[in-house]
Amino acid sequence: MIKLKGALDWELTRLGLEPGDVIKEHSTPSQNGAVYFDQYYNGFKQTCVVWPDNYEIIDNK
Repeated sequence: MIKLKGALDWELTRLGLEPGDVIKEHSTPSQNGAVYFDQYYNGFKQTCVVWPDNYEIIDNK
């Protein structure tokens, strides 16, 4: 799981995401650290990307 942090991009905040939100389903971090996940908004699935400065990996225990 990842926890969003810092000043998120406008593309994420317009989908209702905020720092402190926990994302349970996401990709493995890519070579450059980007993590991808899907967010549903107004009935549509949006694929999002978040960079290492804006997430921390948290233990899912």
